[in-house]
Amino acid sequence: MKLKEDREAMPANQRRRPNWGMGIFLGATHVAAIAALFFWSWPAVITAVVFYWVAGSLGIGMGYHRLLTHRGYKVPKIVEYFLVTCGTMTLEGEVEWNYQKQRAEEIVRRVKGVRGVINTITVKLSA
Repeated sequence: MKLKEDREAMPANQRRRPNWGMGIFLGATHVAAIAALFFWSWPAVITAVVFYWVAGSLGIGMGYHRLLTHRGYKVPKIVEYFLVTCGTMTLEGEVEWNYQKQRAEEIVRRVKGVRGVINTITVKLSA
C-alpha cells in the first residue's frame, strides 16, 4: 500500500512514537480546566458567552461564510483580517456532505498568511 509522498503505510500492529509535546499541552489544558472550577466568576462566564458570539457570528457568519465564501461584500483588509481571526477560533463542527468539509478547508487555505490547516470538521451521516 502506498501513501502520498511515496511513504509506506504503517502496519496496524506497529506502534507509533508518542507525541510528547501534544500530550503535555493536552494534560496542562485539562489541569487548567479542573482548576477553573475553583476560580469561576460571573464576569468570566459573560466573557466566554461574548467570545462565543464573536467567534460564531462575526468570525464564521460574517467572515468565512459571507465574506470569504460568497464575497458578498467588500471591507478594508484590516476588517477582513479581524473577521478571519475571529473565525479561527471555531473551525470545527459537523456538515452533511463531504464537499462542504472540503470547501471549508479550501477557503481557509486561500486566506493570506495561513500556513497549514487541520480540518476537524466531521461529516454527519444522515439516516
